[in-house]
Amino acid sequence: MAWRKPTNLNEWLGILVRHKKKFFFPAIIVATIIIFASQYAPRTYRAEAKFRRKSDTTLSATKDDMVMKEYRVIRSLMQYDFTSPEAITQLIADVDELGKDLPVMDDNTLTADGRMRKNNLVRKLVSGISVRTEVGNNAIDQVSVSYTGEDPEICEKVVNKLIETYLKKVRADLDEALIDQKKFFLAEATRYRRKLSELETQKLRFMVTHDGINPEDPALIHEKLTQLKRDRDAVKTEADELQRKVASLIAWEKEQPEFQERRKQVDNPELAEKKEALLNLKKALEYNLYELRRTEEHPAVKDLRRRIEKVKKEIEGFVGAKDYEIEEVPNLEKIEAQKQIQEGAAVYNAKVAEFERLEEEVQKYEVFNRRFFEVRNQYLKIERETREAVGQLAFWDDNLRRTQVALTMAVSERGMRLNVIQHAKAPVRPSSPTLIKILGYAVFFGFLTGALFVVVAELLDSSYRSVEQAIDDIKIPVLGAVNEIVSPGLAMRRKILGWGVYPACTAALALVLIACFIFTYLSLEAPHKHKALMEDPVGFFKRQLSGT
Repeated sequence: MAWRKPTNLNEWLGILVRHKKKFFFPAIIVATIIIFASQYAPRTYRAEAKFRRKSDTTLSATKDDMVMKEYRVIRSLMQYDFTSPEAITQLIADVDELGKDLPVMDDNTLTADGRMRKNNLVRKLVSGISVRTEVGNNAIDQVSVSYTGEDPEICEKVVNKLIETYLKKVRADLDEALIDQKKFFLAEATRYRRKLSELETQKLRFMVTHDGINPEDPALIHEKLTQLKRDRDAVKTEADELQRKVASLIAWEKEQPEFQERRKQVDNPELAEKKEALLNLKKALEYNLYELRRTEEHPAVKDLRRRIEKVKKEIEGFVGAKDYEIEEVPNLEKIEAQKQIQEGAAVYNAKVAEFERLEEEVQKYEVFNRRFFEVRNQYLKIERETREAVGQLAFWDDNLRRTQVALTMAVSERGMRLNVIQHAKAPVRPSSPTLIKILGYAVFFGFLTGALFVVVAELLDSSYRSVEQAIDDIKIPVLGAVNEIVSPGLAMRRKILGWGVYPACTAALALVLIACFIFTYLSLEAPHKHKALMEDPVGFFKRQLSGT
């Protein structure tokens, strides 16, 4: 019978169920072989260290473009600095284990074979080095440096030595660049400071000789002189008016008396006595109403009400309730006038002083107005040269200051803090191959092998699966069908295989698979336990069972 391609998922599943043993056993065997063989695959180890470059906030506040430019150059060359031929050659010289097997001649130079092996070693080291920036900005850089090799101890030494050499190189390059910049800026700043000192001396001598002249605006002196005269006249007018007001106030104050009479209101003693009697009657009424609980009909309450009304009428009709006393008090208006006279006199004196000052200013600016143009050109020349010198000195001083700050911080490792935040340690677990990758390969190739066995078994199987297949194939009617005739011997063999051989083989394969997995797991995740197991299997299992 020709093979018929399944047309749906159920038929594919039916094929898998019919040939489950042909799928299961090859898949388990192949997976076991792959897991067992992985123990002999070469192991590579990866050591990693991290360092951080942090810019000081004070340095950032200086906005030193030259220093920041130097930092950017350092950051852009970081990958090259770690993998350059010079860095790798220095690494081989620093780590004795790397170059100990290179053949040398009597004069301690490498032979031709040694140079070739060294070049191969350099390429191998470069290919195993990885530099990755985890955090990178102007404020902070956090860099991870790793090396992947076959010896975990060499991996640790390579990474630590690489970072140590790099940090030394960066500090030295930065210090050298800053020192060169400082020398150049210092020389320029000194030259312009000397020039500025000479110009300031000339300007001071000129200002002492021609005080008050402004060559920027020739009309300024005339405008200033006009304004001063206007202010002087205004102050003179205000002083004269103030003098008249003070004189008038003095004349009025002399005519006023020192004291004034005032009536003082006092209470009448008889009226106060009646108010006191009224208050006592009200207290007696409250006592009868609230303490003794008497009603308005009680004779005592009625008597108190009557007496209260009588006293009230006497108070209302009382004549001579208020009396007055005459007393003398200081004349407040005269006192206020004296105060105003003093204040006016002080203001007048200030106005007089201001008038005298303005008069002096007017005379001075009149002299300036006559002599302005004869010194104008000389002043403008001094001023122009001074501005140029000040600008140049400020430029070089600013560069010098920022370079000094950067150099101080760099020397004290504050400007750019370079510190290792994670030293490399000898890895105890291999980085390759990983347990996940091995299991992935085992599952993939095991499944692929089982599927191939199932497909081959299905192609070689010529039996009919249904009556319809038989009718379609032989083209004759089928009156009946017998699926299978099983003899007693065949039935016994099937029972032995189904209940004995297959379960035993399955258990054996499962045990072998578990043992291979345990060995592989220990070799990858706990190499020290794997080594102990290989050296003394019995003792290892005894220690595991006893918990020691």
